Parts: sequence; C-alpha cells; structure tokens
Amino acid sequence: MKKAIIGFISVTIIFGIFMYFINTYKKQEDTYVYVITESHFVLTDLTSKMAFTYFTNNKNFSFIDENTYGIMINEDDTIRFPIDSFEVEDTHDEYLNGELLYGFKIWFQLPEITTSYYFKEFYLKFISIDKKVQIYLGDLYVEYEETSNQFFKWNKLNATKKDTPQISQILVGVPYEQAIEEIYIGPHSVDYFYADKQLVIKVPDDVFVFLNTYVKLVTEEGITYLPQMPYIINYELLSKGLYHKYMY
Repeated sequence: MKKAIIGFISVTIIFGIFMYFINTYKKQEDTYVYVITESHFVLTDLTSKMAFTYFTNNKNFSFIDENTYGIMINEDDTIRFPIDSFEVEDTHDEYLNGELLYGFKIWFQLPEITTSYYFKEFYLKFISIDKKVQIYLGDLYVEYEETSNQFFKWNKLNATKKDTPQISQILVGVPYEQAIEEIYIGPHSVDYFYADKQLVIKVPDDVFVFLNTYVKLVTEEGITYLPQMPYIINYELLSKGLYHKYMY
C-alpha cells in the first residue's frame, strides 16, 4: 500500500513538473504584438516621415531586420507604395491585464508624391528574405502642402481630449474673428465656432487613436496650414482597446 501511495505521489510530482516546463516553454515561445490603430493625417513637403506604435511582451521581437523592405497598401489593394527602409525607436512601456508590454515606434519615409491620397484602411506589409508580415494601422490621409501663407491670423494652439486617446477639439487662439470658408482635418470637412477669442474646431467622431495632426483653413485670401504637431501626449494607449493583436 505504501509503495502504491509513494508511486502515485511520484507520478503526480513528475507530471506537475512536466506541465510546468511545458507551460513555461509555451509562454517563452508565444509573442504577442499589439499594434495601435491610429488616424494618421500627415502634411508632407516630400521630406516627411511617419510612424506607428506597437507593444509586445517580447522585448527582442522586431518586425524588421537589415533586409526588410515594406509596402503601403490601401483597403482594396489598388494602391501600393514601396518603402525602402525603417527606423526603430523605444517608446514608453505599458501594462495590459497585469502584463508588462514593451513599446516601440517604427518610422519610415513617405513616398515622394506631389498629390494628396487617402487610405481608408491602411495596411503595411514587411517583406524580408524568410518572412512576410502584414499589419493593419488604421487609416491614412497624406496631403501634399500647397502654396500657403499665414492668411489666417492665430497666436496659440491647444486641444481637449475625450476619455480615450483622441482629441475632441482643437483650440486656436485668435486676435479677432475672421471669415472662414472651410476647415479640414485630414480628409474631413469639420465644424467650428468662435468663443472667447478662440476658434474651436471639432474633431470628427470616427477617428482611431488621434493625438497628432495638422489643420487646413481655407479663407477668401487663400490657404493657411496649422502645423503638424502632437497636441496631447498619452501613456495609456492600450487601455481603451484601440489596437490590433497579433501572435507570432
């Protein structure tokens, strides 16, 4: 009887150790990547770069190596722009469901195209010698900067945000009220009003993560661009679920 009990305990311990190593091995092997879906609205003069952000539980994971090139792809695969090279930089880390995730940004040069274009669904494919990976980044609107001037007089910029990582209003300090024909944020014509020596510009509701943009103001005199800038810095990008998750 004692031998049977000892044998049973031994088998149980061995099985437990075996399962521990199996689970540990799986945890070490499974790499999760959370790509932030953003509304990328970019003003370009043919020298502009853009970036996307991702988080991963594997600090050594990378989409790119020394042989990687890329392709920007729109929603129906009718537009493809090549990307020759990428740059990676560390950004802030975040926790999701109690797990530490390491943050990175990948930068790349936009194609030298002297016209505006809109990817309602924006995909990026990484291609190297031994792998191809395609990820979804949200949407992309790139505007080639037309000849402009400071026709519209302004003196400061600020913004308010929702309880998500999204701007809700852009606040433009002005010396006086000026006639405006149209205001654009990316591809969207947006509403606006004046209040307390401020031009209040309403951001569209149907954006993804949205913290960085330019603004295009059209007046009778011509076009004025408010500069591309990050209006708000947010260190909890994952908390509202605005990401696509991949496992490698």
